[in-house]
Amino acid sequence: MRAMNLNSYRFSISWPRISALWVRPREFERHRLLQSPRRCLAGSRNPPVLLRSTTGTCPQVLEDAGGWTNRDTSSRFADYVELASRAWGDRVSDWMLFNEPSAFVDLGHLEGTHAPGRKSLLDFLRASHTVNLAQGAGFEH
Repeated sequence: MRAMNLNSYRFSISWPRISALWVRPREFERHRLLQSPRRCLAGSRNPPVLLRSTTGTCPQVLEDAGGWTNRDTSSRFADYVELASRAWGDRVSDWMLFNEPSAFVDLGHLEGTHAPGRKSLLDFLRASHTVNLAQGAGFEH
């Protein structure tokens, strides 16, 4: 990154992969890139961390309960944001909750071309509502 003169590096944390570590919080806190994010940029500002990427994935247990169409997913996302901010808040100053939420809601719930592959106007509307609630709830943490 130094050779390319980059002054920023945004990376994502996979909610499904991290949720498997909730039962082992020490491992959660040892996320390799977050041990020393400044090392990624050789001393420049902390990289922004994205907690939810465009792919639309959520932990399987939540997907089995309806995923983003289930309003409770917004509360579980807020729990995840709180856990991440507690674990890494001393090392990360810039957080991004979602990347292009309209893309994963539309493509995953209305058009069916991304996960979870649904084609339903009702699922699209429910997921849109849940994602908006999750953004608000996550922002509070």
